[in-house]
Amino acid sequence: MKGNKLIITISGTPGSGKSTVGWVVADRLGLRYYSMGEIRRQYAREHGLTLEELNIQAEGDAASDRLVDEYQKKLAREENILEENILVDSRLGYHFIPKSIKILLTVPVEVGARRIWKELAGSPEKRNEANINSAEELVESLKARIDCDKRRYRQLYGIDDPFNEANFDLVINTSDKTAEQVADEVVRFVKEGSQGHE
Repeated sequence: MKGNKLIITISGTPGSGKSTVGWVVADRLGLRYYSMGEIRRQYAREHGLTLEELNIQAEGDAASDRLVDEYQKKLAREENILEENILVDSRLGYHFIPKSIKILLTVPVEVGARRIWKELAGSPEKRNEANINSAEELVESLKARIDCDKRRYRQLYGIDDPFNEANFDLVINTSDKTAEQVADEVVRFVKEGSQGHE
């Protein structure tokens, strides 16, 4: 990072809690929150697709990926003129905004699926949008999504594993932690003055 500008990028495996943790951290540190996942979900809704369908489509048509990627590149280009400190919730934020504190949250796919299913079960609208009917089906869906993402990232950017821990400054397995506990760790790490590596 340059100067005293605080830029955090937070990535995570499905169900690791990155969006929830991102919001909590942004609130505690007074950061503006940007969600790349929400941009893609909005794109999917506008085109009458589920996120899974959009991901499959993106293997042959990178338009939705490019939309998000260009947005992140714009944030990276403007880092010197941004008047605000920011947190970017993005799987590839560490790649597109290298001058940031890079956080990775991980969780086994089965644990992630249980968390996501709990959320979907409480919202028929979200469950219908996801087109998932059971926790078991969700596990397979998440595995397919991860594989799909890896194929796209390899094809577009030469990135074999978006969750390679060597690319991050702080890695947290969130399996047995609440979002608040994870946010505590992130905030403590940031306040201790860790600098993102390029």
